[in-house]
Amino acid sequence: MLKVSRHRGKRVSDGKWVYGRYGCVLVGVSIDKENDRFIYNYKHFIEGWEQDVAVPSKKSCIKHEVIPETVGEFSGEIDKNGRKIYTGDIVTGIRDEFGMPSDNIRAEVYCRDGIFYESYTGSSLSSHRSSKGTCLAVIGNKFDNQELLG
Repeated sequence: MLKVSRHRGKRVSDGKWVYGRYGCVLVGVSIDKENDRFIYNYKHFIEGWEQDVAVPSKKSCIKHEVIPETVGEFSGEIDKNGRKIYTGDIVTGIRDEFGMPSDNIRAEVYCRDGIFYESYTGSSLSSHRSSKGTCLAVIGNKFDNQELLG
C-alpha cells in the first residue's frame, strides 16, 4: 500500500501554517561561473483541500508556496491531547531514565531514514527512536518557539 505523506509548512505570503501534501518544482537554473557549477532554483509548496471562496459548498485543491525550512512531516503519532505530532515540534512527557514521563524534559521531533526520533534538551538522555504519542504533549515548534529549546 502506498504511504500518503502529510506535511505542514509556513506560507511564503503570510507565514501562516498550511497542511497537506508536500512538493517542489524546478523553476530555473543559473550558472555560477566563478565556481563552475549549476544553481537549481525550486519553489516548495503544500497542496491541500480548502473551502472554495466562490462556492462555499465546494472544496478546491490549493497549492501554497511555503518556506522550505519550515516543512515538517506528520510522524503518524498523536499526542496525549489529540494533536498531531510533526517533525520540528517540541514535545514534553518524554520518559526519563527511570521510565517515567517527565514534563521537565523537552525534545524536538525529527526524522532520519524514515524513522522518527526525539532530540532531547534539559536531560542526559540522547536521541532515540520516537516514544509513542500517548504520554507526549506538543508544546510548540522550533520555528515559532525557539526559546523552548533553550
